[in-house]
Amino acid sequence: FFRNSVSQMLRIVMEEGCSTQKQVLNYLGERFRVKLSLPDWCPNEQAAEFLFNQCVCIHLKSNTEKFYMLCL
Repeated sequence: FFRNSVSQMLRIVMEEGCSTQKQVLNYLGERFRVKLSLPDWCPNEQAAEFLFNQCVCIHLKSNTEKFYMLCL
């Protein structure tokens, strides 16, 4: 279930025209800031980093480890 959800999210991001890390972080931060109860002054990229650090595979520390885990 989790893997399918992440795959779907990546498809949607690509359909929105996001092709760089900065664009993806901006897109995700904009969408998840309210759900994460982050203030408006928090930049989108920082909100996305918070999402990855606190909500996605929190037992893993690096984004590389999280990437490989989601690809399995």
